[in-house]
Amino acid sequence: MADLARVEKIEKENREYKTSGNVIYLFPNAKEETVEEVDNKASNTTKKPRRKSEVYAKKAEDAKRMAEYFKTNEMWLHNLAFTLSCNTARRIGDSLKLTWDNLYNPATGNIRKEMVINEEKTSKFAVVPITKPVIDAINLYLANSKCNPAKNNYSEFVFMQLSGTHRGKVLSERAHLKAIKKALDPKNILNPGKIFDVE
Repeated sequence: MADLARVEKIEKENREYKTSGNVIYLFPNAKEETVEEVDNKASNTTKKPRRKSEVYAKKAEDAKRMAEYFKTNEMWLHNLAFTLSCNTARRIGDSLKLTWDNLYNPATGNIRKEMVINEEKTSKFAVVPITKPVIDAINLYLANSKCNPAKNNYSEFVFMQLSGTHRGKVLSERAHLKAIKKALDPKNILNPGKIFDVE
């Protein structure tokens, strides 16, 4: 506790900012710098790049192989979630909260050309085009499941599980990430905590 008080006292003494006009005195004997000079110094500093420890698909071939795994094993919901995430560059959490009216126009019953996604992390809205691979994944999912997107005027969640023990619940991020791991590593050889290092 005494050390913390001493550190705070030293910081307080060293960080007394005295401002006069647009001149900042950082320390008692520091040279005078304008606000613009201080801002320029701050903007010219470079941060050390962060290293990510997990990456699921390292190459386009891995992504194609994973999508093929979902199709071969008839994991249509995971195929749609994976394809949507890859082709819209959205966080999986944002994708899993989509309703059918994000993808379909309720007035016409046709798939939209673009959708609006509310990004949970930033609270911003993003307009994202719906590409051909996403349309193909939607059609594949609808052809192989008993899902009716028009139910309740397109207000149902896209990733509602229609069978299994979690029937009626929206697919969770954890369940989808487990499916991605299984698609990438079907023999379960890799360490589950660390898939690939970024080079």
